[in-house]
Amino acid sequence: MVLSPEVPFNDLPDLPPVAEVETKTFLKAVTAARVAAAELDRASRAMPDPSVLINTISLLEAQASSEIENIVTTTDALFRFEQVDDDSADAAVKETLRYRSALRSGFEAMTSRALTVATAVEGCSRIRDVDIGVRNLPGMRIANPATGRVIYSPPEGQHVIAAKLGAWESFLHSSPELDPIVRMALAHYQFEAIHPFTDGNGRTGRILNILLLVESGVLRAPILYLSPYIIDHKDDYYRLLADVTQAGAWEPWVLYMVEAVRSSARSALATIDATMDLQEQFAEQVAGLTPGIRHAGFLSVLFAQPYTRIGDLMDRCAVSRPTATGWLNDLLAAGMVTDVKQIALKCAAAVLVPAESRAWLADRPAARLGTGSREVRLSLSQALCALAEDTLPAIGRAVTSDNDEVRLHALTTQRIHDDPDLAFDTALEQATRVRTLQGAPLIALT
Repeated sequence: MVLSPEVPFNDLPDLPPVAEVETKTFLKAVTAARVAAAELDRASRAMPDPSVLINTISLLEAQASSEIENIVTTTDALFRFEQVDDDSADAAVKETLRYRSALRSGFEAMTSRALTVATAVEGCSRIRDVDIGVRNLPGMRIANPATGRVIYSPPEGQHVIAAKLGAWESFLHSSPELDPIVRMALAHYQFEAIHPFTDGNGRTGRILNILLLVESGVLRAPILYLSPYIIDHKDDYYRLLADVTQAGAWEPWVLYMVEAVRSSARSALATIDATMDLQEQFAEQVAGLTPGIRHAGFLSVLFAQPYTRIGDLMDRCAVSRPTATGWLNDLLAAGMVTDVKQIALKCAAAVLVPAESRAWLADRPAARLGTGSREVRLSLSQALCALAEDTLPAIGRAVTSDNDEVRLHALTTQRIHDDPDLAFDTALEQATRVRTLQGAPLIALT
């Protein structure tokens, strides 16, 4: 079958595919993915307070899934604004936090009902911050962002789309012979091919991936985030989706998604190990301060919410304002937290990874240097500086960039790294002077 990209794919076949999708090739890959997911599930339940992981993972998934759609922000900005209705947050932060809200509400709704088309509609409505329904106007075309060439036209007609979504929903709760991870891979393709909404389909589909794994019992909580894997293999993601549409090439697509689950589960396991090690180290460091600081709930709040308010401690630990304030002031005096209008733990999500992965992690914000508003640039610099020496190679590469904005932002970050007390605007002024000198013509001495 050769499908014209300009013609709406109203003949999109329902699931399951006619072709066999669980061959011997799948057995080893699916087994490895299920083992990794089971180990992750057990490890999360062994944590003293799994909310620490759930809060961090959901924010990182929101950030990465939004980045796939070129909505770029930083973990620092997300943690800073996650609990505060603050108009100073930029549009990217607000939109990314709405993704996290959609993921959480979808998970909570599953306690009372199965995953349905309504779950997708409600999720997309939260992401877009407006009540939406399925597309009812013709003309939806998906184009290559670089060339503008149309590469796919999803089904058209509200009744056609509604019927295909109904068949998709039925598939979610049928075909018990399929492994849940394989079912998730098939369902994700189908949802993206239907493309039921005018916008937000990709992010909604990635939320549904996590919810499907929870509903099927692969996981007990939304602690697996696949979007970073998709970012790292983005070209393969879109190529394999297109290959299913054009050639019915299901096997490579399903194997891609199975590996995404396996790799992401291993990464999340490393995050759990690093988080628990960091909690133990932090607890040892504060043990000699005041007895209250050893309160288990206190440490959980700090790690679940790196930007912590006095009210958060009062609610979670059931203590008075003077007590909560005293705890934070003791840590402040010991140099273990920083006062940034609200008391903020200096370690943010970036440090909740193994030491050997921090240089890799630094490459992500470093790749965004020179982009976004002042607020975004400040957050990028803070995120990089939080990684200490591990960030220097990435900053060093950015300093030599051909892009003037990237080079200026990298020089600014380099100065903040060298002098943590230096204000961002002051560092920017110094970097501007250096850039000007670097750009001055050389004078030949004869």
